[in-house]
Amino acid sequence: MKKSSLWAALSLAFVFHESFAWENEFISDARSVSLGNIQLFSEELSNPSCLSFIENSAVHLTLNNRFQIEELNTVKVSAVYHNRFLDTGFSCSEFGFETYKQYLSKLGFSKKIHKNLSLGGSIIYQYESFFSKEPEHRFSGDFSFYYELNKQFTFSLLNRYYNQTKENFLFLSGINYCFTQSSSILVEYASDFRQYNNLRLGIEYELLDAFFVRTGLQTLLKQPSFGVGYTVDLFTFDIAFEVHSVLGTSSTASVTYNF
Repeated sequence: MKKSSLWAALSLAFVFHESFAWENEFISDARSVSLGNIQLFSEELSNPSCLSFIENSAVHLTLNNRFQIEELNTVKVSAVYHNRFLDTGFSCSEFGFETYKQYLSKLGFSKKIHKNLSLGGSIIYQYESFFSKEPEHRFSGDFSFYYELNKQFTFSLLNRYYNQTKENFLFLSGINYCFTQSSSILVEYASDFRQYNNLRLGIEYELLDAFFVRTGLQTLLKQPSFGVGYTVDLFTFDIAFEVHSVLGTSSTASVTYNF
């Protein structure tokens, strides 16, 4: 790609990235991306209270490529560890190109206060450098609860606080309904109760043993997504694609080691 064309593509994609910062600041794992970027039922650290309901401790590696532009790649490493006293998780990601860099670190924890209910929270640190400006250091956090009514119906709420934004917070609520043993539908609503409102929908179906197909949609961006996942022994492999009408296709791949 010619340098002028590259910079034009980077500028357009970067404006998109900044315009929907809450959608892009924390990249999701490939499973969540394929389900419309639903965060509350992610098996990583998007929702800290979910940690107590994940069956295994795990290490995740996620690679995200926005709009087939190498300079907009994001790499994230995360881990989840179960403990009878407190379930914990940690993630670290890097995004950017030559003149812009963003690093995010997140420490989360969760505790079951009832066999069907858990509470969780996290602390988030962000480092950001842009051209010749002084680097910025920011802190934010979130608090959530996760309630499993039965094997079919799960409900979760999360409040994420951003001290660097005028809106200050983002509220997420969602349900996961398993209408058969092999299929489920997920619905999530994200809002700041002012100007940001985004409804996310996802469907997951176990087509073969340990092989899942998924699809989703975000109403704010009108951005469909789809993907597949497969578990073999202690490893899980997921891949997802999102399609934007102007900027093109983004892809996300995740590898998980369960122990």
